[in-house]
Amino acid sequence: MKTQTVAILLVALIGFSVAQKLHHEVDFITYASDNVIEVDGNVGDDIHVRIKENPTTGFNWIIAKESPLFKGLKTEQEKFIRQQSNGVFFPGTGGYKLMKFSIQDGGDKIIDLVQARPWELNTFKDTQGLINWTEVFQSNHAIDRKQIQVKVKA
Repeated sequence: MKTQTVAILLVALIGFSVAQKLHHEVDFITYASDNVIEVDGNVGDDIHVRIKENPTTGFNWIIAKESPLFKGLKTEQEKFIRQQSNGVFFPGTGGYKLMKFSIQDGGDKIIDLVQARPWELNTFKDTQGLINWTEVFQSNHAIDRKQIQVKVKA
């Protein structure tokens, strides 16, 4: 009887530890000089990203979702938070963008974030209206790029 109870508890404990979903934080505000950050994760984990943005300049952080290395990730949230002082928002000031991604399947993945004026990327669209990110990255187009390399454990 004791052996069965211990076995059941052990199986429950192992199942609980395997089923836990982790939340990985990537903060490009604190680590602004980093252009590449690595995340080790599992299927089902979330990746939370925070990055400075000022859309009043026309520049936005754009997720390169059409990139082949983005497959297996899902964008759960994209939200801009305006900067404020004592509860007051000031026109023209920036803030930061919050993004949340979930890992859907195995294999290494890359989240490319590109700061650009969205209309300037129209020249890189194919006949289906999808941006060819390889051409963008190989061009002399002035963009800022941050990358999250996601290593998904088997």
